Order: sequence, then structure tokens, then C-alpha cells
Amino acid sequence: GGVGCHGGNLQVAWIVRNESSLAVFLDSWFHLGEEEEVYYCILYIVDEEGERQYVTRPWENNGAGDMYSFLQAHAQRDSDDNDDNSSSGSSSSPQLFVSGAVAKDFRLIENRELWSGGGNPEGSIIEDISPARGSLVVFDSVAVPHEVLAVRKGTRAAIAGWFHEETQFGFDVAAAAASG
Repeated sequence: GGVGCHGGNLQVAWIVRNESSLAVFLDSWFHLGEEEEVYYCILYIVDEEGERQYVTRPWENNGAGDMYSFLQAHAQRDSDDNDDNSSSGSSSSPQLFVSGAVAKDFRLIENRELWSGGGNPEGSIIEDISPARGSLVVFDSVAVPHEVLAVRKGTRAAIAGWFHEETQFGFDVAAAAASG
């Protein structure tokens, strides 16, 4: 899969090491194999053979709070606690990330705190696209954080469309549309 999604799972972060970056995807339908239908969240990268390599342990998403703040806080804590979970383990609570090194290299796509303060996330390339008659702008809105500024003079005419991968199992599009 390309940057932005993998198997219906959205990219939420990067693992940044030296000059290379690995896309990190969020699977919010991860099942531990228990008999009851309980799903967890887990982050993973895709290795060279196309297989998932998990970078976190599963966690239950109870819908409370902001996922980005949750992940940022755990990445900071886990990278500060130790460099390897197999070490003596000075942490008083279990780590979310599989290792301190992975947590240290973890970079969220959306760094809301930095953006709110007027900064740009590490590795960002800022492009201002000036409106020009006859121009067409196409981009992956998941992989490319973006904003559209207010029109200061004149009017804006725009056509927007979205292309999506096939929906993951467990979500019935027809039922959702009928109930909506």
C-alpha cells in the first residue's frame, strides 16, 4: 500500500530514523482472539515482505480523550523510561510502545500542539498554492495535513471529491446510511 493507508487503516505517524521514514498505521479493529467481540487499537508498520510489524501493544479505545494527545504522551513517556523494554524496567506502568527506541523515533502526522503555536512539525514541507485560473490541485488529504484559508477578496469556486479504499470489515455502509 501507499502512504496514507494500508488495508483500510489510516496512516497516523512516521517512524523517523536517520534519513529514512516508515509509515505507521492505526488498526482500530485489532482482535486478540478472545471469544467475545472486543476490538483494540494497535499501531504497525509494513515490512519489506509486506507483513505487519507491530510498534505498540494493543490498547482499548474507550472513546475518551484525544487519540493524538494519548499517543504523543505515551511516546514521550516510553522514550524517557528506557531504551529497551527488556531492560530492568524502571517504569511503574507498562509501556505502550514495543521499545523506547521506537517511541523516540515516533512522529505523529498531526502535531496539533505545534501547529496551534504557529510551528511546523519536524520534516514538514510547507507549500503555498496560489489560486490561479485553470489550476487543479490534487493531493492525498490523509497523508498531507492541510488547510484552506478564507477568501479575502472575490469568490471561490471549488469541486471536491474523495476516493476511499474498501471499508474495513465490521462496518456496514448500507446500514449506516439507512440509519442516518
